[in-house]
Amino acid sequence: MDYCERFFYAMRMGKMSTVRELLGENPELANMRERKSLTPLHVAAQSGDLDLALLLIDRGAHLEAQSAETGSTPLKYAVFFAQIDMVKLLLQKGADVENPGGTSRTPLQLAEEATSPMFRDMGTPGSDLDYARIANILRGKSVRS
Repeated sequence: MDYCERFFYAMRMGKMSTVRELLGENPELANMRERKSLTPLHVAAQSGDLDLALLLIDRGAHLEAQSAETGSTPLKYAVFFAQIDMVKLLLQKGADVENPGGTSRTPLQLAEEATSPMFRDMGTPGSDLDYARIANILRGKSVRS
């Protein structure tokens, strides 16, 4: 297992002491990409790990990093995976609610569409209520709403 794989493994297993140690040895890991081209902040956003996200942001993780596959930002990952507290944290730290991140849909549009039958059929991980709450949070930050 190489250095980067070890770091991502430690993150996914919740081994924060190892994550801190590896970041201390190599701060560039905060923006390194795994084989799926996700950054550590994407992983934290998907899982809703607020402590990990705070650590990564404090160590220089890019809030607007885009995944190679879809161009999605960590905020869009948090929206799609219905991580309400993560959405709040990323917005508080300065994530751009207007950034469509590689697609034509902004995080707000994604949250609004997630309650549609098409998205339900795709098996979105959150409930309609989760997405409605996220949409309301994002509307409060959007200049378009």
